[in-house]
Amino acid sequence: MGLDQEIKKFSQTGKLVLGICGGLQILGSQINDPLALEDGDKQGLGIINLSTTLAHNKATKQRKISWLGQTIDAYEIHHGESVLLNDSVEPFIDPDIGWQQDNIYTSYLHGLFDNAVFYNWFMEKLGGAQNGISWKSHIDKELDKLADMFEKHGWL
Repeated sequence: MGLDQEIKKFSQTGKLVLGICGGLQILGSQINDPLALEDGDKQGLGIINLSTTLAHNKATKQRKISWLGQTIDAYEIHHGESVLLNDSVEPFIDPDIGWQQDNIYTSYLHGLFDNAVFYNWFMEKLGGAQNGISWKSHIDKELDKLADMFEKHGWL
């Protein structure tokens, strides 16, 4: 069984599925490519009732979004516009760049896991512990350790 079929099968378990950017587009029903930017039109997995049309210009911007009473710092980046195919799909985090249908969540926002509010929401959805970790700080510390190792061994 291919990855596409595994994703479809998993989505039917009712467990959380999160698609970000291209993952959002793939989870939808159709990816239209009228300008042949990505090798033409493609069928999506059809897990969420969205359709995407790729566009010439890429949307890129920093975002500060109020969500669950806190501010999320993220960046929006995508090459196309997604539209709802019916009213079973609801906005997720921010209308027009994120949608939710049943257990399927999607967003064009990158850097979500750098935000404790998103991390804690995600862990709660998975049944895990909410620890309020700052992933941005954690990643910075880990990258500093890696850089120190490279310097110590003369790899820089």
